[in-house]
Amino acid sequence: MSFFNYPIYEVTDDSQKEAIALSPGINIVVKKRDYNDAAKTLLGKILMSVGQQLDTATLHIVQEDQMAYFKVSDANVNSLVLVFGLTPNECSLQLDKRQNVLFNLSGRTFLFSKALAALPADPEAKRALWTSLKEYYNL
Repeated sequence: MSFFNYPIYEVTDDSQKEAIALSPGINIVVKKRDYNDAAKTLLGKILMSVGQQLDTATLHIVQEDQMAYFKVSDANVNSLVLVFGLTPNECSLQLDKRQNVLFNLSGRTFLFSKALAALPADPEAKRALWTSLKEYYNL
């Protein structure tokens, strides 16, 4: 195998993708089909448990028929990106990261987790999410 056959990153046609422009503070990314009143209530509880408010977070709702990519060209740092129900690959990040594990990229901290609707039925995923959030907020 040569170096040129190893996919370090993928150059694709971004016209079929939805750009997510990250802002300072908390960014929350969810699929449109997964975001309903119950998900909004749960998300509010998750944020309140670490002393944050849903109304101060930036919510990004991704359409079903498009993959997403993060637009990280600006220099805003110290932001947390919580992604529910999407994988790094679905967000055009060629990374092999487990769910509920914090990682840094371009000055931001990312945390990928299960869809909000799946969290109540999965105590282990809820615990892992809570542990990572406590680590991020030094609780």
